[in-house]
Amino acid sequence: MIFMNEKDAISIRLSLDAHRALQELKETLRESRNSYSLSDVAITAALITEAFFRKNPRLVRNVAGAAKYLRLQKLREFEPVDIFEALKSEYEEEILKYIADSEWETARNIKEIIEALINDGYVDAAADVLFMNKNRFPEEEFKELSAKILEAQIKLKKSKEVRVSSPDDTDI
Repeated sequence: MIFMNEKDAISIRLSLDAHRALQELKETLRESRNSYSLSDVAITAALITEAFFRKNPRLVRNVAGAAKYLRLQKLREFEPVDIFEALKSEYEEEILKYIADSEWETARNIKEIIEALINDGYVDAAADVLFMNKNRFPEEEFKELSAKILEAQIKLKKSKEVRVSSPDDTDI
């Protein structure tokens, strides 16, 4: 077993709620059959929070403000609640909705790019973009875009065949 040196570690005080939340996340991550330290979990949570903050600072500030409020209320013994569970019940749906909306918007933008590539005659590029982003589309939409690409490839191939088989105008 590998232990951290004292110079590589710092002791911090966490509320029991914060510790339970980190432990819960650690257990969730353990389902992947790997084990993680609380340091790993804290760094992961910090990275995800920072990335999410860049996309929706208002929501992150609201959650942080609510966490602080609940922690102070609990310290004053006004509200004996599980802070993490209270925050989850209050904000989880909004967070998931924001993520889903962002994914939907990304997929919509990618679809517009694919359609523009098809319309501009860059069918192979459209196919590449579609297959690189296959997991962003529902199955039906993926099939629809694949069909558009195949149709465009067939039209492109036929137009090339027509040009090759037509008489050369320079001989006149």
